[in-house]
This record gives sequence, C-alpha cells and structure tokens, in this order.
Amino acid sequence: MSLWDLKNYGTGSKSTLLEYVEINELIISGLVSFNDEIRKQGETIWKTLQDYPEFAEAFSSKTTINHDDDDNIDMNALIDVCLVLLVFFILLTSYAKLVQHLEAAKTNPDSKIPSISTSQAEQKTKVVIKLDGNIAVFYINEQLVESENLVSVLKASVKKLKNKDLILYYSDDVPYQAVISIQDAARAADFQQILQALGK
Repeated sequence: MSLWDLKNYGTGSKSTLLEYVEINELIISGLVSFNDEIRKQGETIWKTLQDYPEFAEAFSSKTTINHDDDDNIDMNALIDVCLVLLVFFILLTSYAKLVQHLEAAKTNPDSKIPSISTSQAEQKTKVVIKLDGNIAVFYINEQLVESENLVSVLKASVKKLKNKDLILYYSDDVPYQAVISIQDAARAADFQQILQALGK
C-alpha cells in the first residue's frame, strides 16, 4: 500500500504519510485542489496532484464544500433599495394628489360650471371670502362671521334654510387656506354639496 506526503499549495503545510483513500476523501471533500503538491513515500520530488492520473477520478466526482456564502445571496442591499423606492413612490403619489386637489380649486376655462337660477341661489347658504388687508374675512349670508364660529353659523343656516348646499365665492387673491377652512367647516356642518364661484 502506497503512502503519500501532501503539501498544500500556498501555505506550505504538510501532511505526512497519508493513504490513497485518505487523499481521495480530501479531494472529494474539496480540502485539496489540483495545485496541491504530493509525493510518494521514498520520492524526493514534489508533484502536483494533477500529475498523478490515479487521482483524476476523485477530482471528477469532487463535491465542493464551504460554498454557503455563494449559495446564500445577501438580500439586505436589495431590500433597502426596494424600501427606498416604495417610500419614494408613496410620497410622489401623495404629492400628485395634493397638486390635483389644489388645481381643482382653480377655475378651468374648459370645464362646464352648472348654472343656478336666482331663486335656487336664494335657498342656499352663501359664503363669501374677502381680504381685509392680508387677513381673510368670512361672510355667511352677508353677515360677518369670525373664523372660530364658522361651524356653528353654518349649522344654523342649514336649519333655517333647510338646504344642505353651499355656494362659495372668493377671488384669486384669497389664500387657499381660507378656502380649506370653509370647506372643512361645511363638512362639519353636514353640507352635502359645495358649489364654488369666483370673483365676487
């Protein structure tokens, strides 16, 4: 039975007097490679394993080990990128809806605005927003109303007129926050429809 000396390529570490079966097991397990050097007992010259045809079969059936890092792909970077894209698209969608909401408050020359007769207008609550200097003031049915009293006065108007439609007048220079305040107050007062008109 032949015994072999084995020397790992690059490290120079040696294993002395291994049997043929032991070397085959090392090859199959992936612990030695073609570049590792070997010599038979009694020989003085080191040769690589590929120089010995008796080990070729072991190399052909070799199964590599320690490849867990190759098989398990690190998904952390991909997950981070996906989360960033998700947040970006959520913010983009929210911003687009906000812009659409703001644009809807402006008049569109091509849009068809429903006409209201004078008798119909008299039966609806009328709100006018005007600027007094830099301050927006509110008139409900031609009466000046403080901003903190908007909801209560609108509720009283609903009871009096028995109509849940509101006509809102304001000019382009009125801050949009004032328009939002009236819309919020109208919803709180249970108005069903808000008709917007400009330039009163």
